Amino acid sequence: MAKVLIHIGYPKAGSTYLQEWYSRHPALHYKGKGVLGFDNNWDIATYAETTEKLHECFVLSSEDLSVWKGEMDMSTLDNKKDFDIRAYQEKLADTLFAVFPNAQILICTRGFESMLYAMYNQNVSIGGILRFKDFMAKLNVYLADFYDYSFVIQLYRERFGKNVLVLPVELLKDDSKKFVRLIEDAIELEHRYYLPAVVNASMNNSFIHTYLVFSKTLYSLLKLFPASFNQKVYQKYVRMLAKEKPHPFMKAMNRLINGETDLKVKPEDLNLFRDKAEILRNEPLYQPYLKDYLL
Repeated sequence: MAKVLIHIGYPKAGSTYLQEWYSRHPALHYKGKGVLGFDNNWDIATYAETTEKLHECFVLSSEDLSVWKGEMDMSTLDNKKDFDIRAYQEKLADTLFAVFPNAQILICTRGFESMLYAMYNQNVSIGGILRFKDFMAKLNVYLADFYDYSFVIQLYRERFGKNVLVLPVELLKDDSKKFVRLIEDAIELEHRYYLPAVVNASMNNSFIHTYLVFSKTLYSLLKLFPASFNQKVYQKYVRMLAKEKPHPFMKAMNRLINGETDLKVKPEDLNLFRDKAEILRNEPLYQPYLKDYLL
């Protein structure tokens, strides 16, 4: 019988690598924004028309299954409505269990300080205009709720029992073969496939500064125009940036804009994440990385 693998995130915890691995693995059926490799019911019918053997496992992978992105202006991080994060995560777990009660759940985590830098880097790379300290002031409480690993892991263990695999993304960096093998073992794949891990490097401080200066300047200039025009142009700018990191245009601008920005996490911000990973303290795979999880 074919298995179902549900990868619920977290963001900046190896998702890009894993989704590439899913798409290439001959035993896995996966499609980017699809569900278990299918875009719709016609896709299932088309799959049945093929002569190839049934895949060993059907995969659903989405960071939105762990972190709510909501109605937020990604440039200024202004949230348009309040949101009950825990209720969202609980309903997601209930929904997935109701539909796929025998699925294997994969949860990938990342150490807190590293995660904060990576999240900020990602935001700036798509047109965010806030300095790091302002980014933290806007999101620190939200992120502390979303990255409550103990709460989320317990949610899924209560529903799926032993069918929950929790892996540190730090292991992917240190031993990618072991990382992949653990997933294949969990879903008992007969056929194996290894994709060498390529580190998705964050932009350095100089590039972050360049992005911030240019994005803030453009954002301010567009405020002189009607809101509809302003939003249309900035959205086009964001889509341009998303195509490549760092974008060739920003590489050129980096030669003109010199400087660095402050990327220091304040102790009070990091303290918000203490006890959020307590459930991982005695997990064998996490022993080399306890400091990353404030344990």
